Amino acid sequence: MSSSTLPAPTAAVLSAAGRFDSELAPVHNPARPNEVVGWYAQASAADVDAVVATAAAAAPVWGRLGGAERGRMLAVAADALDAGIAERAELLTREQGKVLWESQLDVGGAPRLLRYYADLAGAVDAEEVVRDGRGTTVVRRVGIPSPSKGLEPRAPGSVPSS
Repeated sequence: MSSSTLPAPTAAVLSAAGRFDSELAPVHNPARPNEVVGWYAQASAADVDAVVATAAAAAPVWGRLGGAERGRMLAVAADALDAGIAERAELLTREQGKVLWESQLDVGGAPRLLRYYADLAGAVDAEEVVRDGRGTTVVRRVGIPSPSKGLEPRAPGSVPSS
């Protein structure tokens, strides 16, 4: 199938809050400016507010998950990203004008990064018990920082404070 007959993929605004009907803008092939290789969604302020509110509401549940469970979820996400790497690399080449081998490295980087952190995630559940010479016992936990920091919903049209 030649690039001129490939269907143009559409990237919608997606989140746990759902799929949003957003205005779409074309992505042009830089080597052939008249060729539309895809469409991307332009999220509205209301879309962003809904996504942030959903993330903030999910933060307590996510915060109760241990590192091992988070690592398992990262590994599942990495497996999902591995599917279709070749097609996404071709699209990236058409979108940005990169050489294909560079696009393959870029697209393959996300699942590699997710697997790296998935492998580390179990360590956050570990405890280290330290006893000093006086008999004082200290338990050190790596832990996971709260995911909700900075995810407070804001009034539509307001500017976040710095």
